[in-house]
Amino acid sequence: MSKTRDGNHYVVDTKTLSTGLSSLGALAAKSTSSDSLFQQYDVVVIGAGYCGLVAARDLSITGKKVLLIEGRDRIGGRTFTYDFLQHKVELGGTWIHWGQPNLWSEISRYGLEQSLAESKVFSEPCEVSINFNDSDNSRPVLRDVQTMKSTMQRLIAAYFDVDGQGGRTIFPLPYAKMSNISAVRKYDNLSVGARLQQLVGFTQQEMTLLTANLTAFGSVPPAEQSFLTTLHYYALAGYDYDRLMSMIGRYKLAAGQSDLAARILGEYTGHAIFGKRVEAVNNHGGVVQVALASGDNITARQLICTVPVNCLSDIKFTPPLPPQFTKVKHPNFGGKIILHLDKRIPSWWGLVASPTPVDSLLTDKYSKRNGTFVVGFPPGCNPASNFRVVQDPETFLDHVQRLGVPPSWEARPTDLIWHDWNTDEFSKGQWASWGTGQFGSLKSLMEGANVSKEITLASADWADGWTGFIDGAIAQGRKSALRALSRLDSYKL
Repeated sequence: MSKTRDGNHYVVDTKTLSTGLSSLGALAAKSTSSDSLFQQYDVVVIGAGYCGLVAARDLSITGKKVLLIEGRDRIGGRTFTYDFLQHKVELGGTWIHWGQPNLWSEISRYGLEQSLAESKVFSEPCEVSINFNDSDNSRPVLRDVQTMKSTMQRLIAAYFDVDGQGGRTIFPLPYAKMSNISAVRKYDNLSVGARLQQLVGFTQQEMTLLTANLTAFGSVPPAEQSFLTTLHYYALAGYDYDRLMSMIGRYKLAAGQSDLAARILGEYTGHAIFGKRVEAVNNHGGVVQVALASGDNITARQLICTVPVNCLSDIKFTPPLPPQFTKVKHPNFGGKIILHLDKRIPSWWGLVASPTPVDSLLTDKYSKRNGTFVVGFPPGCNPASNFRVVQDPETFLDHVQRLGVPPSWEARPTDLIWHDWNTDEFSKGQWASWGTGQFGSLKSLMEGANVSKEITLASADWADGWTGFIDGAIAQGRKSALRALSRLDSYKL
């Protein structure tokens, strides 16, 4: 299988680090020969994540001349799958659910409704541990599952109840999150940390449990994370905590995210350029000129740009983009790691109080080596403190094992797999989890995405429903394709 430049795999016994992992996403990324490219296209789509793939596919099957440009050497954007020990290791976006309608319709389109796998942590009775991290010798402590679950239900209900209605008045229509804009503005400057300080009647340990859980929602420190971001996830799950955890952490594609991305690309009938970065976009005289760093220039009647919001300022647009698209950056600079342990451990969810190198760990699947795959989420901070496991994986693993894994299991890490999304030039962060004072600004992003008659910006980062999720990317791709198609057809009138 072809390799991508992305991803890292550290083997503990040999202390060897491999950079660049094999992936179906890289195998599918084949560029059109330069002598076959057109001088002008109906539509150029920048970015081959789910948003760009869906937009390009939907346009090409109507007969339009479409060119898909991707700076990476693979498809999938902030998702990609690596095969290790016959396990589909997801280094980016992973979990799916039928409560995410745009994504589920793609799963149905390709007949994958029953081709699912489940992460063990939410598919069977599990152990729960928490490390309160309140001393130098602090260790994770196993807790009674039912007691922990009951405690979390009480904590979550109190946390979200800012309006006496469980938060329901703020997002009465979760897929139109700005429908009650006055309520959004009222709570826009409320951080997760500030909301936690408002709660009374709970023990310090209970508050630590809630804080660790909420930090795992978006890999953003409580003082920076928007309360509205967490409430919106809750609203999308029907204001039901158990349902939310199932929607964002239980079901996966058995063949991996790269397989679904490849299926979408398989329907695409246009041209493609991979491994070349877009440097500039010039919109003048009713056409769009796209300049690549390689020196190539492409002309199109319509442009759909699906570049993540944290990277938009890297492309020089003429005329310039509206300032909200180049000044705002989401603060999700956390990480995701996949550990392989040398023993089978119980189905388990572990939480660690900050400060910590990893605040959430969960059992994913048993391996063919009679071990266990565990997914972990290092918390974010800011760009200056990026998740840089590559600099010292041994120390990182020591911290994770000591702080996160219950010592009674005597399980030892054998492999550590990850991709640094924060230093990746095509993402500069993980999924969009918006910060304090930023949620209300999404309204200006959504309303300003139609930059001109020729240019549309589309991204999961400001999707109306599942913001930052695969579902949001697909929704944005569909909308942008329809918009470009209607503009092209209007030229014929």
